[in-house]
Amino acid sequence: MNHRAAWRALSAALLLSAGLPSFLSLAACAGDFEPGSHLGSLRLLAVRASEPIAHPGEDVLLEALLYDPEGAPRAWGWATCTHPSGSTAQACMEALDEESWVLGTDLDVHHVTIPADLLASVPSSARDAVYVGILVAVCPGSFVDGDTHGVPVACAASDGRRLELDELQVGFKRIRVRAEDRNANPAITSLSWAGRSWPELTVEEAAACDGATYEDCPAALRYTIEVAVTPPETGEDELGAPFHEQVIVQYYATHGRFRDEVRTGDEPETSWVAADTVPGDVVTFYVVVRDDRGGTAFLTRELVVR
Repeated sequence: MNHRAAWRALSAALLLSAGLPSFLSLAACAGDFEPGSHLGSLRLLAVRASEPIAHPGEDVLLEALLYDPEGAPRAWGWATCTHPSGSTAQACMEALDEESWVLGTDLDVHHVTIPADLLASVPSSARDAVYVGILVAVCPGSFVDGDTHGVPVACAASDGRRLELDELQVGFKRIRVRAEDRNANPAITSLSWAGRSWPELTVEEAAACDGATYEDCPAALRYTIEVAVTPPETGEDELGAPFHEQVIVQYYATHGRFRDEVRTGDEPETSWVAADTVPGDVVTFYVVVRDDRGGTAFLTRELVVR
């Protein structure tokens, strides 16, 4: 993968990071024929902030959702930017806070503190776009000095080979900073499978389908899956601007195919088939819910193909 291709992928993520979703894994060279919902390799799916809209001086807990088929220890890195020239990931990477990198093994949880004086020098006319940016990287090897096609992290395999951008995971999340406003993360109140409740510790079953795509599988082998989420927030923010949250639901699985991998919060139902599976396969599902004000929720379930 060349420099231009890496930045094309990165730029696409930057555009989406300004809206829905506010956090994206930058998997620059995903396969052309695999749907985005299919999990076949290391994938950073989401980062949830305890306070999507935080106040100056507050501590914010960040929790990452990582799919790792190998389950091996991974090197993690977190960094912040508090005075970028813009609210995009690129602007953040160009202005990372000095000595803000925190590196370690399996650091899927991280804390940041919003500077207490962050709003003090910002005029009221510019307070709509005050953010702290969070950059997170997951390396299936060891971090080394340097960058990767302009992304300010470098990762080396055990044999010393520098990994390409599509071999590591880099993500970006913004925390909006306000004096008074809040945004609660959306809550997933329930999950259903084939019309019945799917509790957290229940392992469901599905019949294998001989087809390779969703359309190849008959209606009898199409299983509905649906989350219920809390209603989107609506109102007027501290600057007098009205808002009505937009919510999306993203479905991922290690096997099979979805009818729709992305749905809206008011129409969250999709269906799934055990395409390209064999009896005995264990399928892991991930559901990620995001709103356009930085809120995130997620859950995981498993089923067995019979």
